[in-house]
Amino acid sequence: MVDVVGAVLGWLVSEAGRAGLSILGKSTRTILAQTCEAAFREAATELVPEAEATWLADALAEVAQTRQLTIDTAVEDLGFRAAIDNWVTTLAEPNPVTDDASILERLDLDGERVSDVLCAALDRQLAAAYLTYAGSKPELVNLIDVVWRRNDAARLTEQNRTLEALRHEVAELASAPVDGFTIDMPLVRDTEPLALGVHRAITSDFEEPPSPRPLYVMRSADHRLRRLISGVDSRRMCLLVGESSTGKTRGAWEAIRDRVPEWTLVRPDSARDLNRLTEANAVPPESVVWLDEAQDFLSGPDAAESAQSLLRLLNEGPQPLLLIATIWPTYLPDPHADDRGSRLVRQLLNDHCEQIDWPDSFASVVVESDEVSDLIARDPRLRTAFATAGESAKVTQVLSGGTQAVRQYRDGDSDAANMVRAAVLMRKLGHHGPLPMSLLRAGFAALVDAADTDERADAALASACRPIHGVAALTEVVEDGQFRYRVHDYVYQQLPPNGVFFSVPAGLWDALMAHTDDVDTRASIASAAKVRHLLEIAYQLARPAAERGHRQATSIVAEILLGQDLQKTARQVLRSSAAAGNQDAMWKLANLLQSINETASRHWLARAARAGHKRAMLAYSTMLASEGHTEHAMWFQRKVAESDPHHAFVLGNQLLGDTSLGLRVPGMVSYAPTDDENVTEGIDWIRVAAEAGHKLARRDLGDVLRWAGRNEEASEWERREAPRIAHDIADWYTRTGRPEEAEQLLARASRAGVTFYQWDLGPLIESLGDDPDGEDILTELADKGSVDAAEALANRLSRQGRDTEAEQVLRAAAEDSVHGLEALGTWLRHQGRGGEVEADLRRQMHHSPHAASALIDLLHADDRAADLEAAVLTQAELWPRATWTMKSRLEEWGLEHLVEVALRRSAATGDPEAAMTLSDWLAKDGRPEESDGWLRQAAEKDHWPSPREYGVRLIHTGDAPAGERWLRRAVLSGDDRALRLLADVVPDPSTLATWGLRPDGTTATPWRPTTETESTDATA
Repeated sequence: MVDVVGAVLGWLVSEAGRAGLSILGKSTRTILAQTCEAAFREAATELVPEAEATWLADALAEVAQTRQLTIDTAVEDLGFRAAIDNWVTTLAEPNPVTDDASILERLDLDGERVSDVLCAALDRQLAAAYLTYAGSKPELVNLIDVVWRRNDAARLTEQNRTLEALRHEVAELASAPVDGFTIDMPLVRDTEPLALGVHRAITSDFEEPPSPRPLYVMRSADHRLRRLISGVDSRRMCLLVGESSTGKTRGAWEAIRDRVPEWTLVRPDSARDLNRLTEANAVPPESVVWLDEAQDFLSGPDAAESAQSLLRLLNEGPQPLLLIATIWPTYLPDPHADDRGSRLVRQLLNDHCEQIDWPDSFASVVVESDEVSDLIARDPRLRTAFATAGESAKVTQVLSGGTQAVRQYRDGDSDAANMVRAAVLMRKLGHHGPLPMSLLRAGFAALVDAADTDERADAALASACRPIHGVAALTEVVEDGQFRYRVHDYVYQQLPPNGVFFSVPAGLWDALMAHTDDVDTRASIASAAKVRHLLEIAYQLARPAAERGHRQATSIVAEILLGQDLQKTARQVLRSSAAAGNQDAMWKLANLLQSINETASRHWLARAARAGHKRAMLAYSTMLASEGHTEHAMWFQRKVAESDPHHAFVLGNQLLGDTSLGLRVPGMVSYAPTDDENVTEGIDWIRVAAEAGHKLARRDLGDVLRWAGRNEEASEWERREAPRIAHDIADWYTRTGRPEEAEQLLARASRAGVTFYQWDLGPLIESLGDDPDGEDILTELADKGSVDAAEALANRLSRQGRDTEAEQVLRAAAEDSVHGLEALGTWLRHQGRGGEVEADLRRQMHHSPHAASALIDLLHADDRAADLEAAVLTQAELWPRATWTMKSRLEEWGLEHLVEVALRRSAATGDPEAAMTLSDWLAKDGRPEESDGWLRQAAEKDHWPSPREYGVRLIHTGDAPAGERWLRRAVLSGDDRALRLLADVVPDPSTLATWGLRPDGTTATPWRPTTETESTDATA
């Protein structure tokens, strides 16, 4: 229906400046499209009986698509009613889709009445949009105002409101809270932690606790967070990174309650709310913006919009302002991802954020201290947690109830354990919301592989929801009047399957298809099925979502249909989604049509470009440039550069005449610097890229400004950017023999608050010897938590005979981190006092593989062979995956005999990674049979990539059928590389590629979509 926007309101586009709807924000374009769609369907419902309304709406949309350019040209200079009259005349012509009677003839409609109804429907919907978005979308309100200023203001709504009355109402709304922001903004001191995401704590069966929530035990990360909050006088973002149930959210809440209790707390519920808060400037000064589970904002399709909103708050928001966020490490942005969302999130986190690694244990807490022992004595929940955690010191996990639930369900085979496993599997496959009871029943039946299981399932569900010390693995919630169930975060994270590669029982796919209605969820699960080459299941899951315009689902459906050579059906799916505003569908449709040499390809490429699709804009720009439409091509280049810093940088260089970068961005148009105007614009684009954080642009802007003779601007930029570009320049200073200048530059950067460079200063200053200013700089950095700086300071103090001070510095660092403890152990060993830290290292080795490695180093230095061997074997049991990194050191020390012993000890723990490592060792040592046994053990646990590697090994050793079965299993676990290998060994790879696999691993027989259109397409 989005085509109706262009067809019916094409003249409005020219009123907006002949730049098209792309001058508007993405969300505004979506609102306008939805407004016109609603008006169009409303008109269709009024014109014909309900049974024919859908057909009419679809037919009119098809006409609008085929007449788009003609109508735009025809109505450009007409008024509102005249434009609609002009368009309606086309409805009297033969239908261009079916080539039969016109729409008006088929439905016996009068053209004048169609115009009246459509005009009135558009008036009503535009008026509603005018009022609804008065305070949040000024460009939309102004655009609609243009429509009515040009036309008869008497036809505004069925209530006969006048344009002036609407404007008056808009003025009142604009001064009121923005629609959708009736959220509470309480003071921090009035908030409750459970409402902010803190896990419910365990209860005590024997003793009344002293407070509703467990008493709080501080760790070193708490002190650092509070120091950062105390120093907020402008704008600051703190990101707490840690695994589930490690106390991140509770720590953040305790910190703001302690430091800024009178500030306002603002908690957006979604990326959309965050964006609207920012656009409306609704965040007051002295606010804490609360982003618990920041992955909900900074990953997925909303990542770019959320990152932009947060960057705007940090650059232009009120002061003082504090942003507090928590995130699991697995959700940090991929450093290699090149999509716009990932780039913006990396810019946000790298350049504007203080990141705090939240510890997963209380290993650094001295339990015997008066303060901690008093808290434990007063709170029975803390006593239970510390006692249960034992040497692991994972106290918060016990407090959250996660540890007990994981122990109960990890290896059990009870019905309750199978119910919890079903919930975990379905969440890992993409069902992230609460699970309906019907889905849990069906999932449970799939795992136990039995019929008539409803009673067993209900009993299992009741058991899984039964609290263990007040906390349950599954929690009942009510949504839309229905009972649903949410799996505990820690249980989800810790229970197998671990990672993204795992097999799925066949019946679980059936359960998900039958009991999942939400389109986002269906699309997410369809993606998981497609990765496993379960094409029919992916299609069945995605199709309902695709029919409702879901972008990801549309792509899945179209790709599967094209794989079956159903081009007509794929075209229809893409066209329908494209008509609903799906930019990706427009782009894919343009490419599909181009591949079959259809002229409509250009139309859809232009549509995608105007809608803001980056690749389409670049491709269309190239096309326009090749046709001599240089200025038009440049308009699209500039639009891409506005949202893509790298493209802005390349475009700037192109305008300055440097074409060496042209191939980096497809579709780049080259220009020579023939006049000052191009030079000015080129510099402006490099500045845009630099301001957005583009490293090369930040580096080059000063030189470019000097080249253009703008020396004052160059000096100002270099002064401003010195802290940020300091690392690159300092590295160059050091490599060219100027370490003193490097030290001064990095010191200025650190004092300016750019904490990233603090980690480079310690070794650098240490290399300078006894530089006069070095001690002050190192002391400052050590106080901020840099262990490298603390180690460099201790070495400096030791050289000056100040061993007592050096030891104090390192002991302070050891309290905060295992890295600090390693540094202290190394220093004490050099002082001949290694034994003093040995007890601490032995205690810490249960919590950190680094501490275990430090202990092994200490024992080797003291030549204590028996203790060393015992420590190596203990590390192998505690940290199976650290054994491989220890291997090279053992070989260096001449202790090869220990390597295999340690590897076997690690593999014996059942860790599949350790089993794979031992398998590799045995294979290199010429023991293939034993190697195969350990590799199979890892493969049976679906540990990537062992099923694939085991299958390949079997094929190479002559057991092709068994190897093929393992490759099929690898594909079903999500290993796409295994699919390529499988295609090389199956007799008919085209059948495998076209129809996919069944959940049992066999190649699917040909299946066809069952709708009438698709059946016709298949026959043709």
